[in-house]
Amino acid sequence: MTKDKRTNKYDTHIKPAFERILGLLRSGYTEGSIAKSLGLSSETWIQYKKAYSEFSELIKKGGEDATALVVNKLYKRAEGYDYEETKTEIRDVDGKKTKVISKTTKHIPPDVGAIAIVLFNRDATKWQNKQKVEHTGSVDVPALKIILETPKE
Repeated sequence: MTKDKRTNKYDTHIKPAFERILGLLRSGYTEGSIAKSLGLSSETWIQYKKAYSEFSELIKKGGEDATALVVNKLYKRAEGYDYEETKTEIRDVDGKKTKVISKTTKHIPPDVGAIAIVLFNRDATKWQNKQKVEHTGSVDVPALKIILETPKE
């Protein structure tokens, strides 16, 4: 008599949901919230990441994809961009209801904050947000000398 192979939640909850998990990771969901939505504890999620390399790689890829999307949006915001806005109105024309669709091109100007982030991260040596202060000479603080030279009782 043989024992039945026991299935674990990796086979029943995670593996069938790979595409869903990847999509959620790309959308910015945390691993903890995804685990919870699949009915898994954080501890089980972590164990499966360690035990199954294909699962660990999926999580890594989802995180990298999400980061790439954010970087692209940041870069687009730093450059500024145009987009088309569509408005739909219902107007009364000669006693008849008529749908009027108007399209307008709008411009979003470059964002200074986004520009700064892109420059700081692209070329930190040229665009660092620090000031380097150097002091030459000596500092003479008579009160400090008195305190330092006074013997302790």
